[in-house]
Amino acid sequence: MKSRIANWLRWWFLGWKWVPCHGACNMPNCPVLIRVERGSPLLAYVAVGLKRLLPSLVLLVAVAQVHAQYVTLTGTIQTSNGLPSVNDTMAFTPTQWGFVAGTGVVVNTTTYCATSIDGTAVGITNPLTKTTNTPAYGTGTLPAANYYVEYSWYVAGSPIRETLLSPESTAQLTSTGNLTIAPPAGPLPAGVTGMKVYIGTTCGGESYQGLTTGTNVYVQSSPLSTGGLTPSSNSTICQQVANDAIWPVGTGYTVSLTDPSGNTLPGYPMIWQLLGPNSTINLSNGLPYYHGIVTFPVPILASPLNHTGQSISGSLSLGSYTLYSGLINSTGGYKVGSNGGTVGTCLASDGTAFDTILACGANYQTVQVAGVSQTQEARLNFISGFTVADNPSNHSTDVSLTAPKVQLALPATTVNANTCSSVSTVTFTGVGPTSTFSTSFATSPVAAVGWGANGGLVVELWPDALPGVLDWDVCNQTSSSITPTAITLNVGLN
Repeated sequence: MKSRIANWLRWWFLGWKWVPCHGACNMPNCPVLIRVERGSPLLAYVAVGLKRLLPSLVLLVAVAQVHAQYVTLTGTIQTSNGLPSVNDTMAFTPTQWGFVAGTGVVVNTTTYCATSIDGTAVGITNPLTKTTNTPAYGTGTLPAANYYVEYSWYVAGSPIRETLLSPESTAQLTSTGNLTIAPPAGPLPAGVTGMKVYIGTTCGGESYQGLTTGTNVYVQSSPLSTGGLTPSSNSTICQQVANDAIWPVGTGYTVSLTDPSGNTLPGYPMIWQLLGPNSTINLSNGLPYYHGIVTFPVPILASPLNHTGQSISGSLSLGSYTLYSGLINSTGGYKVGSNGGTVGTCLASDGTAFDTILACGANYQTVQVAGVSQTQEARLNFISGFTVADNPSNHSTDVSLTAPKVQLALPATTVNANTCSSVSTVTFTGVGPTSTFSTSFATSPVAAVGWGANGGLVVELWPDALPGVLDWDVCNQTSSSITPTAITLNVGLN
């Protein structure tokens, strides 16, 4: 711990550099001491005059862009009488200075949020002061009329977020000219980019006209545009650095709540602790009180900063609840009901969950030919002669033997006595040297000459020397020539 503190102090103090003031420097005290945090884009410069220590010293700090260390506050806040906290200001002062590891962000100042008209926590308070409107003549094409003006504070971004509208102010233009609209005197609320201006010619009939940046004025010099909707709610976001993203650990915020007149509301200030970077705390569910006590062991966080790994040194029981997870990387393996199985067993499903231990080979078959086991491969491939069909209702793949067959067209060609016709061939897939065949006529041979009741003709079948080829002829076994009836013969491969 001492070495970490020493390294941090060395990093902090050795990072400062004196630089001279140039013409653009409007600071009364020069030279300037400047510090630039490296490793992230610069967001802003914060100037701090250390006149109590060194009257001639101005401290200029370059603050690194804030990353994902925020907690977002939503929901509504009620006052002690149970009514919503309306248009009040929340101030968050850290109970101890700290910094966010890996960003260079130092948490050492009070930051602000607010409540809207319904008590909802928001980032920027609704404007409660009217604009100052100044008519001018001689330039511009804005026609003469009575004009009604409102504005909202906005924060640049995508999308632009803005507050509700201010109280309505009026201005009269007696002839063609322009209207200059100035924001209330004084600095803008923290985090505000500028104001969005809404103008109309009837009370409550304002529509959006344009926006400003900083404390610049807005000039309406042309006729009003119509159709620009006014905001229905304050869409700014209240965010604070999560306390568990701040080092050292165990910090909180002293939170004050003041009304628009600057009066502190009863029950405040109080101490809150905001845990869970990148998370949201709904204040409607209760205020996150903190009593300044660091609890050990350190709790498991729902949203640790940068998804830092966490560990539990003990058993974890979820009872009947379900554990949801991405990839599970277990170095020690798994057990089912405290049963780690035995050598050669596997984790299987019983149809509801993977909670059954079976022998790894229990649901597998070995392919054998004539009782001799074959080399096992990932697939059993049926080349031909089989019909393979999916049977979902039986949770099976059904394989049936499809016997190859061909049809021979026996011609009505005369066959002389005691002779055979010329040999014919036909392609027959699966035929080989040892093939045998079965035959049947495609139609009734009873009345067919040469084949029926009187007969006399026979068909001879045998494998050709070439695989996949069937040879055949027709022989006359009588002493007279026969001119047969043409008929079709079905031939199957046994």
